[in-house]
Amino acid sequence: MTKKKRLVLIGATLILAAISVYVSLYLKWGRPTRICLLSFRDHHYSKLLDAAEGLPIQFHRPQFDSRHIPDLKGEKIIFVYGMGLRLSEEMKQALAEAARNGSIIHTFSSSMRRNHFSNLSNDHARALKTYWRNSCAKNMVGFLKYCRRYIDQKRWNAAEPEKPVLMPKDFFFHRDANVIKESYQEYLDYYKAKGYYKPDAPTVAFFTT
Repeated sequence: MTKKKRLVLIGATLILAAISVYVSLYLKWGRPTRICLLSFRDHHYSKLLDAAEGLPIQFHRPQFDSRHIPDLKGEKIIFVYGMGLRLSEEMKQALAEAARNGSIIHTFSSSMRRNHFSNLSNDHARALKTYWRNSCAKNMVGFLKYCRRYIDQKRWNAAEPEKPVLMPKDFFFHRDANVIKESYQEYLDYYKAKGYYKPDAPTVAFFTT
């Protein structure tokens, strides 16, 4: 083998090794975070989709009930919305099997303690609960960033999440999700300052929980 061919072979070997290292690092630290959502309401899913815009986050939302037990094999993160959810034995077995296979599982808003599945540490569970319970656009982004950096443990394109904004128990909010006022007078002052207020128009309020 000539010297030139040896150099070409060495160069090709080094390039292949570099590609192999990069792919390995990407799979470990850089690929998108995939979150499996079970029994989440449409409005929750919509908020999460909005929050995920521009983030390396992917969702999988299979049907999950006593007649539809999805294959959870390979799902790294599984979140379950527990409000009003009745888990059959088959559904419980599917979650338990996923946990045994290494999936990270956590239940939000569980209405029955026996249906609360979670293998997160107390610190991670508490952090996610704080973001989720104080639901607003900013906190939903923080929620997903926390999932990527601390639950999925990615390091590429995994910014540190901002601390959650603690919402008051009762408040007034505008369609601009970042505008929150604790009193009607504060909200009215804001509404007038923005030029939205019309003295002769009826006042309509929507209540939500």
